[in-house]
Formats: sequence, C-alpha cells, structure tokens
Amino acid sequence: MCYRYRGKQQTTNMVILEVTMLSGFVPDPESVANLRQALLVGRVDENEGRVLIYITALPKDTPIHHTLTLIQEVPVQNLKPALVKIYDYYQPSDQAKTEYVVNCDVD
Repeated sequence: MCYRYRGKQQTTNMVILEVTMLSGFVPDPESVANLRQALLVGRVDENEGRVLIYITALPKDTPIHHTLTLIQEVPVQNLKPALVKIYDYYQPSDQAKTEYVVNCDVD
C-alpha cells in the first residue's frame, strides 16, 4: 500500500487505513506483526474481515509504503474487489477510498 497526504496542513491528525479482506482471504499473521512495528503505525487491529491500521500522523507530500500480505484460505470464483479506505480519526468525512484485487498465479 502506498499513500500520501496532500492537504492544507503540514501534517494530519491520526488516520485510519481500513483494509477490507477479499472473500476467502485472511491477513498473514507475520505481515500483521510487521505492520505493528512499521513507521508511523501506532496500532493494528483485526476486526470482522478488516484490518485497521492506525497511523499516528502523515506528513504532507511524503509517500508512505506499508505491506500487508494476504493468505487465501478458501478458493472463490469470480472474486470481487475489496475496499481500502483511509480517513481522519477525528474528521471521518475527510477520507479517500479505492478498491483492490489480488493478482496471483495458481499452480
């Protein structure tokens, strides 16, 4: 994941990066543990098919990169995209959303 703050302030409040799991996928426990130690990450929660990553603050115009690996537990045909949303903890109306899909080769 790569994200950047382009707002008016020099830094944001705390923000939440909410990653909804694709059908049949779960977050890799080692990947979640690594996220907990990552730059600017204050906390990581797993809740009802989502991973919530609490970012302490985002400096203006600085790209931030984090990795979350997913494990496919159940094969799903016609897999639909899942949502990733980032928003200000104190002003949830300040948000951005996008969808993602997985591209993997199955042997």
